[in-house]
Amino acid sequence: MTAELIVFTNGPEETRQLGERLGEVLKPGDLVTLMGDLGAGKTTFTQGVGAGLGVQTYLRSPTFTLVNEYRLDNGASLLHVDGYRLGETMHEAMLEADTFGMAEMLDDAQTIVIIEWADRVQEMLTDDRLEVRIASGPDEAQRCFTFSATGPRSRTALRALHDKTQENPEISPA
Repeated sequence: MTAELIVFTNGPEETRQLGERLGEVLKPGDLVTLMGDLGAGKTTFTQGVGAGLGVQTYLRSPTFTLVNEYRLDNGASLLHVDGYRLGETMHEAMLEADTFGMAEMLDDAQTIVIIEWADRVQEMLTDDRLEVRIASGPDEAQRCFTFSATGPRSRTALRALHDKTQENPEISPA
């Protein structure tokens, strides 16, 4: 059974704030997948997640490096993965992801993994993940975030995110 939460943001700052709220509730071993068009706000959202986790450095898009790692104060890591440039087909993308250790990353209980363009490596993903779909709203700056939890671990994160968004009226659920 999939649990969902829909949240609208108005501009990059609110998108970052929403990401920060999610970062505050994520735990090592969590997987977050991001899907959305180019320019939807995936990296901006992830920068907020990093801030919520206490990352002190600027999070850059891993478009060309494919994976960026950030150490957290609690000894865990945040891995920011970008699947956009992986292979032309899903099969090729998964082969390339395998060469840089995607399966091992997903199995690491001390790592939080966020994957942009996760649909490119869908078959490699763990069953329990927090899926985030980002769509443009009617206003150019507005974004619609649809969070879907696919298992017990991600449902816990989703419930905690729901509670966090209730505390902040600027980014409250739809």
